[in-house]
Amino acid sequence: MKLFSLLDPVKAGRSERLLALLLVSIAVGGLFYFWSYDPASPLVQVPPCPFRTLTGLYCPGCGSRSALIQLAHGNLYAAWRLNPLLILFLPAAGLFLLSQVRILLTGRSLPRLFLHPTLAWAIFYLILAYWIFRNIPLYPFNLLQPTIVN
Repeated sequence: MKLFSLLDPVKAGRSERLLALLLVSIAVGGLFYFWSYDPASPLVQVPPCPFRTLTGLYCPGCGSRSALIQLAHGNLYAAWRLNPLLILFLPAAGLFLLSQVRILLTGRSLPRLFLHPTLAWAIFYLILAYWIFRNIPLYPFNLLQPTIVN
């Protein structure tokens, strides 16, 4: 059983190219935001995580924004301490973004990755386990909680 396979690239139509333009524009804008963000600035207030506010627990995404800011400033260790699962999934997000750039420039995607349903469910259970484990206040699980390091 193959857990994933590469499918042939597809020729993008007009709607796919417009979607690629939108996604690449959002990514470039987000990268600029994360790179130029100054956490010490009192003018920028970011709303807290609604799940954390309501429950007092961390969601799988807690710390992601701060992790991306740290990563944009070249601090991989601080980004890892804020949300290690995000850092592990970034190569897949980068490959997706690269495919969108190629669609935008050439009209053809990179070879598409097809995940076997077993692997897709495994990723889902990994995220679910991460969500549960990062809320256990005992060592070593507390290492998964978002931690600001300097």
